[in-house]
Amino acid sequence: RFAFIPLHASGDTVDNDGNGKTDDFVGWDVTENDALPYDTLPNAFDDKGHGTSVAVLAVKGSRHLRFIPVRVDLSGHISDSDTDQQLAKATEYAISRGCRVINFSLGMLQIPQRLSKLIQRPPEVLFVAAAGNDGNNTDTRPHYPSSLKHPNLLVATVYNPEADNLRFPLDRKSGGFPAHANYGKKSVEV
Repeated sequence: RFAFIPLHASGDTVDNDGNGKTDDFVGWDVTENDALPYDTLPNAFDDKGHGTSVAVLAVKGSRHLRFIPVRVDLSGHISDSDTDQQLAKATEYAISRGCRVINFSLGMLQIPQRLSKLIQRPPEVLFVAAAGNDGNNTDTRPHYPSSLKHPNLLVATVYNPEADNLRFPLDRKSGGFPAHANYGKKSVEV
C-alpha cells in the first residue's frame, strides 16, 4: 500500500511548502529536476524495476509507512563523483521530506564522500544499502555505499531463508546465496 502525502495542490505549479520543488506531492526526480519520479517506462517508478520492488517489499502489509519515490538515473553518469553528487541531492530531498528510512538499491566502487557525510548527519534516520550483485566478499572488496561504516547504515544481501544450512553471520559457506549476491561476515548484516 502506498500513501502519498499531498504537500502541494496537484498541478498548481506553485511551491506550496517552500522546499524549492514545485508540485512534488508524489516525490522528486533528481536527474530531471522535476516532480515526475515515475515518468520512465516500462516501470512507472524505476526503469530497471529493482528499487521499486525493494521498496514494495519494505512497505508491504504496513498501513503506517509512506513511500516517497526519489528517482536518480545513474546510467549516464561517467564518474563516481557525479554519482555521489546525484545521490547526495536525492538523500537531502528525502531527509527534508521527513523520511526515517532511506533505501539505496545501488552500488559503486569509490567512496561517496558527500553521501557518507549526509548519512552521518541524521542519526535518527536508518539507511539501508544493498550489499551488491557481484558475487564478492565485501569484507575484502568494498562496495559503496554499503561498505561505509556508520551506525545508522544497515547492509542487506539476498539469500534464501529456507536453506537448510543458513547461519549468521552470513558468509558464502552458510548457504542460501545466489551466485551473484555479495556477502561478508563483517560488512553484511542481513
